[in-house]
Amino acid sequence: TMFSFFKKKKIVAHIKLNGVIGNAGKFKQGLDFAGQEEIIEKAFSLKKAKAVAITINSPGGSALASDLIWRELDRCQKPIVASLSDTAASGGYYIAVGADEIIAAPGTLTGSIGVVGGKIAIGGALDRYGIHTDVVSRGRNAGWLSSQKPFTVSEKDAFRTTMEDVYRLFTLKVAQGRKLDREHLDTLAEGRVFTGRMAQSAGLVDLLGTLEDAVLRAGQLAEISDPSAVERLLLPKPRGFFDGFLGVTETHQPLPLESQ
Repeated sequence: TMFSFFKKKKIVAHIKLNGVIGNAGKFKQGLDFAGQEEIIEKAFSLKKAKAVAITINSPGGSALASDLIWRELDRCQKPIVASLSDTAASGGYYIAVGADEIIAAPGTLTGSIGVVGGKIAIGGALDRYGIHTDVVSRGRNAGWLSSQKPFTVSEKDAFRTTMEDVYRLFTLKVAQGRKLDREHLDTLAEGRVFTGRMAQSAGLVDLLGTLEDAVLRAGQLAEISDPSAVERLLLPKPRGFFDGFLGVTETHQPLPLESQ
């Protein structure tokens, strides 16, 4: 009918988070976190997007960048459903618990609720080749990330304390997001990795399914009358073949969205 032709479309924003989250907050494919944060904020503020589906395919990476992305999801007032792809582990799972519901494939590698860190000290190897470096520093732990020397006892203690703080934050977010008691969560954490099917049994994910199921579920949570008929708005904007071949990133491209 003419009325249905002009009927306002229902849209679910689909955000793709793909790759290793680097120490500088950059994804392996070249999309930096500033650009990703902008996309997330835009999707959440767009009036015509009634819900959000997020595809996560990441083995993790930077704890800080993961926490920043989780914060953006936590701030969103719209329904969010995370769809876990091949891998959503460590920081990838950290992000997922910011969603209202999590859908994984049966074979998704997920969980890995833990923190690992360290450094490689190459100073001794360089000395063998006559390469010497002098370091000027102030403070007992100023050189804890220096690659010239191994950790001192004080630096090792400080580094371990930092890792323990991150671990406590990670497990707290999981316990709150998944509504798990601490005793049960302790049996799932400490770096343990699960398939999607195992994760569902353990309470780490809600359902088994695909991205299409996540989009449908997001529409249902948004109380869209016909969630199977929603349109999907993909973010970030897909790159063309030559852009990908030449290494051009999406960071500075305008978002394919209208303002409010």
